[in-house]
Amino acid sequence: MRKHHRKTVASFLVENIRPHGATLGGILMLLLGGIVTELLKPWPLKFVIDYLTAGSLDRHISTVTLPEAVTHSLPVFLLFIAGAILFIAVTDGVLRYYQTYLQKRVGSEIVARIRSRLFSHIQRLSLRFHYSRRTGEIVNRITQDTGYLETVFSESVSSLLKGILQIAGMAAIMLWMDWQMMLVALMLTPLLFWITVNFTRKIKKASRTQRRREGNLASIAQETISSIKVVKAYSREGYSEKVFENESLANLKASLAATHVEAKFMPVVQTVTAFGIVVVVCFGIYRVQAGILSPGDLWVFLSYLQAFYRPLKILSKQLHRLVQGQVRLEKIVELLQIEDSIEAHKGAVLTRVRGDLEFREVRFGYSPAVPVLNGITLQIRAGEKIAIVGPTGSGKSTLVSLLARLYDPTAGQILIDGRDIREFNPDSLREQISFVLQETLLFRTTIKENIAYGRLDASFDEIVEAAKRAKIHEYIMSLPDGYNTVIGERGITLSGGQRQRLAIARAVLRKARIIILDEPTTGLDPATEAELWQELKTLIQGKTTILISHQHGLALDMDRVYYLNQGQLQELSSHLPWPGVELVGAGSNGALLPWSTAH
Repeated sequence: MRKHHRKTVASFLVENIRPHGATLGGILMLLLGGIVTELLKPWPLKFVIDYLTAGSLDRHISTVTLPEAVTHSLPVFLLFIAGAILFIAVTDGVLRYYQTYLQKRVGSEIVARIRSRLFSHIQRLSLRFHYSRRTGEIVNRITQDTGYLETVFSESVSSLLKGILQIAGMAAIMLWMDWQMMLVALMLTPLLFWITVNFTRKIKKASRTQRRREGNLASIAQETISSIKVVKAYSREGYSEKVFENESLANLKASLAATHVEAKFMPVVQTVTAFGIVVVVCFGIYRVQAGILSPGDLWVFLSYLQAFYRPLKILSKQLHRLVQGQVRLEKIVELLQIEDSIEAHKGAVLTRVRGDLEFREVRFGYSPAVPVLNGITLQIRAGEKIAIVGPTGSGKSTLVSLLARLYDPTAGQILIDGRDIREFNPDSLREQISFVLQETLLFRTTIKENIAYGRLDASFDEIVEAAKRAKIHEYIMSLPDGYNTVIGERGITLSGGQRQRLAIARAVLRKARIIILDEPTTGLDPATEAELWQELKTLIQGKTTILISHQHGLALDMDRVYYLNQGQLQELSSHLPWPGVELVGAGSNGALLPWSTAH
């Protein structure tokens, strides 16, 4: 697993925005139309002021005047002004409606694409990645971060673009009306720009700290709720509350630090803006008295000046959102740039296998300093059934995880039908393997869909047949909704035996030639265990099977038994006692816990 840095945030944005180019062009045209209506808003009142003050000054020069046909009659003048105000208002409203709708639609579609792409990428990363990251942090990226980006794309970006273009339009008109007045009006712009850049840097730093704290908080909540049974069993609600409260307080401090920086920005901008308006008013009155501008022209200048600084005020409001959006987008791109050494190589599609397996000098460790498997060599013929036993943590589950390419060995080869499994597409390889695990993972959906998880294209008749072979059909039919019964999250509404039978039904439906049984009966009562084991023996008939178990009774049902300890594999005899292996504390159900090598 590694990162690459070929794709920047900017190129990622371009890649996701490009498919919406035509719609974005339409939004831009609507936005430009809206800016024109904004620029026209002060002009009807300018004409009114000039009309009312005509002749009151010795010299009266206006940059723009109405035709005499409009001003010679008061009713005509009033009709023109009323029509102009209404036309500008209605046009502005229509343009705003379509602009808001389209930018909301485009923003939602862009974020939906990013969210789906992120989810797809994350779930295909290796277990090494998932075990190194907190689940709550990952969920935060997929849900909260993408949701925040939707607000940024739908509102903040258009507000910023509109502000910039509106400033450019007002500056051009003011330059045309009176360039000296315009210079006075814009003299504080460099100072405001410096303030904006300075505060942006501080807000971004505070926002990154806040996002890290939010991720930690979500992880603690997710871990606690997902482990609520353990929390209650140990009466650790108070401890969990303390841990959550401490992280919540740290998150609050980070949030307040970011808010403190942001809150100072707007008052500073408003103070500088007020000073600029005072200067313009004083200088403007002088220009009107000198006959260079009309009172209506001064009104336009003051209106534009307020509107000119308004985008900066809007920026002060949106700045925190924009910076937060940038930080969250950086995190998303960072995740998408993680390449998985397994998934990156697609390989050939494996359609059907005989089931011959071979491990050649396989070595593996989760870290270089701590090897788990040390030169494992093992051959399993098609249809052969073997058991791997050994102490907890000896690497039994790791060995079968390598077979499914959930990890790749650090050295050596694993072959299927004589070919290295690294030659094959990982998805097609895993389609040839069925798993029945100690903890059956069921989803909060119908029983039918939980069984069909083994093979998504299975018909309903095939699902029923699989359930019958797993001896769960009668129980399902006793439920009010039958196969459409929705079970609780992780199958919490079912007993342990019922969950394992659904797992067997999945395996039956998959019709794989290779079966992995990883502690399939652990935690079940003796009667249920014996019943399930008989059903599993029927499932594995004629299939290449690897059983991982602590029960010697199950292991002895296999063709061969191997003992794994300290990274080494040792074949055992087909009957007890096993030389070199001391069975400590065997329970009534034949469990061999713990295992140890005799000295």
